[in-house]
Amino acid sequence: MHVTPIKKEVDFLNVLQEFQRDEPQVQPDAPEELMKRLQVKRQLFGLLKEGGYLPGGEVATIETKISQAIADLEELIPRLHDENPQL
Repeated sequence: MHVTPIKKEVDFLNVLQEFQRDEPQVQPDAPEELMKRLQVKRQLFGLLKEGGYLPGGEVATIETKISQAIADLEELIPRLHDENPQL
């Protein structure tokens, strides 16, 4: 599937809007909120890479770090909820 520049721009703007939206559904410091923000950042960096806005090597490194942080949180969140169900 070929993505047109306009489609990329719309996707990019949608991610930016999601990233900037202030609708706290959980505590800002809650692990789930951090997970959501990391997922949006990963998507944003992917779009920046696709659009040619940043060099691929730098973005790949950042994407790897974000993916690792998400994986770490995916392991940590269930343990936190077991220890403190109020989270």
